[in-house]
Amino acid sequence: MNLLLLLTIITGATFLLRFAGLTLKVAQTSPFWERFLQFVPISIFTALVVSSLYTAPELLTLKIIALAAGAGVMWRTRQFGLGVVTGLAVLWILSLVSTS
Repeated sequence: MNLLLLLTIITGATFLLRFAGLTLKVAQTSPFWERFLQFVPISIFTALVVSSLYTAPELLTLKIIALAAGAGVMWRTRQFGLGVVTGLAVLWILSLVSTS
């Protein structure tokens, strides 16, 4: 089978499945699924953070310090966005200071 044809079929099928999931209306969701789906965003964010810790091993210490700073701000203020911005700012400042 032609590789381009195979990629087109896979891409089309993936698009249709995702589009159907976004456009289909569900009359009622069970309480179990509502509770379950509340944890999806934070679990995806956690997976992204943990996997990014090991992409550049030379920055691991700086990333852990920035992660702790962001987590502290999130814990204190209960504001997710402020914690993310704080963690990124701390990482940026630490990386600038450590390269000087």
